[in-house]
Amino acid sequence: MKKIIIFCTSTIIILLIAFYSTSHLLNSESALYKDVSSTKVEKMIQENDTFIAYFYQKSCPSCKQIKPILNDYIRQSGKDIFAVDINNDDNKNLLIQDFGIQGTPTVILYESGEEKFRFISAFSKEEFEEKMNFIFEE
Repeated sequence: MKKIIIFCTSTIIILLIAFYSTSHLLNSESALYKDVSSTKVEKMIQENDTFIAYFYQKSCPSCKQIKPILNDYIRQSGKDIFAVDINNDDNKNLLIQDFGIQGTPTVILYESGEEKFRFISAFSKEEFEEKMNFIFEE
C-alpha cells in the first residue's frame, strides 16, 4: 500500500512539474522589438526621427510584464520599437545623463527627435494605446 501511495504521489508531482514547465515555455513569446545600442537611439534623435525607444533589463519583472503590450502594439501598428538592454549597453553615461534613465522599464516616445512622452515602470495596454493614439494622431 505504501508503494502505491508513493508511486501516485511521485507521478502527480512529476506531472505538475511537467505542466508548469510546458506552460511557462508556451507563455514566453519572443520579443518583436529591435535591440539596438544607446548610440543608435542618440543618432535617431539627432536625425530628428519619430520613434519609440524602450530601455529594459532582461531580469526586470515589470519589463517582462509589458513585453506582450509592446508586441501587440508592434503587430497592430506595424511600427518598430527600438530597445536598449541597459545591462549590455556600453555607454552608461549616455543612458543616465542624456536619456535620464533611472529605472526600467522606460519607454520614451520621440517625435522629430524631441521627447513627447515617457512611461516609467509598468503600464497597462489601455494606457499605452491611448497615449500612442494621442501622440501619433496629432
